[in-house]
Amino acid sequence: MTHLVLLTLGATLLAGLFTALGVHAYASGLAQRAALIERLSATGAPPPAGRRRRFRGVDRRLRGTAPGRRIELKLATTGLDLTPGEFLVYMLLAVAGTWLVCASLLAPFFGPVSGLIGLWAANAFLNWQRARRTERFINQLPELARILANATQAGLALRTAIGMAAEELEAPAGEELARVADRLAVGHSIEEALGEIVERL
Repeated sequence: MTHLVLLTLGATLLAGLFTALGVHAYASGLAQRAALIERLSATGAPPPAGRRRRFRGVDRRLRGTAPGRRIELKLATTGLDLTPGEFLVYMLLAVAGTWLVCASLLAPFFGPVSGLIGLWAANAFLNWQRARRTERFINQLPELARILANATQAGLALRTAIGMAAEELEAPAGEELARVADRLAVGHSIEEALGEIVERL
């Protein structure tokens, strides 16, 4: 009996010790994060977190599936600032809303029909955004060619010229060339980096 009491007392003390260490580590992590944000704001740099993303769990699970990767690629081609999880949740909410409204106002038969129309409309919207962005990119090609020609004529390497064009051009060409410059910076070849633009656009 005394062994059981001693074992329970030891386990309780050990759990208390681990709890105290965990609380201390959590508090010190919060303090370090606050100090980092304060230092960055004092230097004028942006805080480490960008726009707060919603539905992170849904996004994480969706990216692991083939439909999720297709949605992610389609969103990358549109230039929308949405994650696949956010797009899926917003689309499902819109489809459910139209389903309920049509089923209650018209007839129950029109609920599923309006849901299918909502899914088709979401896909059509992404295709329209992609076509619109591609057209804007094509309209920027003469300016892009001029910047690249001037930079290479001045003796700069093609990688440097792409980085300069990414800084000077507006979206979508600036964003796409910034992605190419990032790929080149981590060791990808120019053919691979430009091939990704072809896939997206």
